[in-house]
Amino acid sequence: MIETIKLLVLESIEEINKDLQIKEFYSPSLDTNFFDLVDSLVVLNFILDIEQRLEGHFGGYIQIANEEVMDASKTPFRTVKDIIEFITRRVESEG
Repeated sequence: MIETIKLLVLESIEEINKDLQIKEFYSPSLDTNFFDLVDSLVVLNFILDIEQRLEGHFGGYIQIANEEVMDASKTPFRTVKDIIEFITRRVESEG
């Protein structure tokens, strides 16, 4: 499952980067910083996009947004790896 989520996350980053053109997002690694490179509107758009991708793949809505995501000091969206691990836990808990 984690490989599927990794693929969906990377696809979503690629999609949002079409407008942003952030060089770190052209070929992101697991250690690529995400949260510090974008503003809250981009985070929101990313969440909406990834929720749609998850729903399309898993066949049901899985909520990703919560207070933790938007809290800069606690966000699980710091790096690509953090995002993948967080979303994997959310999918498993909804499953």
